[in-house]
Formats: sequence, C-alpha cells, structure tokens
Amino acid sequence: MSHHAYALPVLAVATLTSTGCGTAVPDCAASGTTETARQIVSNTVEETFQQSRNQFEHLADSFDKTLEPEVDTIQYRLENIRTREFDEASQRYACTATLAATMNGREETQELRYTSQHNAEGEHYVEIQGLTEQRIGELLTVAFREGAE
Repeated sequence: MSHHAYALPVLAVATLTSTGCGTAVPDCAASGTTETARQIVSNTVEETFQQSRNQFEHLADSFDKTLEPEVDTIQYRLENIRTREFDEASQRYACTATLAATMNGREETQELRYTSQHNAEGEHYVEIQGLTEQRIGELLTVAFREGAE
C-alpha cells in the first residue's frame, strides 16, 4: 500500500455581504464569519474530492472500506473558536477553531486557521489557511464506511 503526503497549500477565500464604512470587522465567532468559513471548507472539500475521486476511492479500498457516494452531505461545524490575535492597524482577526466533519455517525476533527477582515471594497473577507490536500483527505475519511464493495 502506498501513501502519498501532499503539502499543497490551499488558500480558500470568500467575501460576504457589503458593509458600510466604519462598520466593525466581524470577529472570529461572528455568525457571518463562521458560516462563511464553514462554506469555504465544504466547497473546497467537494471540489478537491471531485478532482481526485479515483484517488480517494483507491484509498478507501486499501483500508477495506467503501466511499460513501454523497460526499456533499458531510456536515461541517466550527467549535472551540479562539481569537489568536487582532491587528488593530489592519482591522484583521486571526482565528483558530476546531473543525468537525460528520457523516452517518462518523466524525473527524482538526484545527482550522482562518482570518476575518474587510477587503478594499468594504466587504467581509474570510480566508482559510493551510487546507492542504492531505488535510482534506483526512476530513474525507468520514465518508469511508466498513467493507469494500
């Protein structure tokens, strides 16, 4: 059995609704921040899975497991949200949270780093850091069920 470690950094970003001048940057635990971060993770995992489906199916088979067909039904939530720092000059929050991925009673967790700030247009801008292909693969293990077909 061969395992490949990937260290491709994935920088996933999204902007949320426009905000007016002088509006405070949503902090790490704000619903707009956490929902956007959760959606970025979901979209990134889904896109990576679709691009590398054969690799994930082979990996599942090597563990005598079957890959669930509906990876898009994995549920993601952020827990234990922490503010690592707030940069007053750039009005930017650096955040850490525990990302939990669940599917059919199986769960995988890992630490997630993200930022919350406004972009030049005044929109809420959330950026996920370090979501590598290897980390995405670890999240996708919740889609492995017992027994190869």
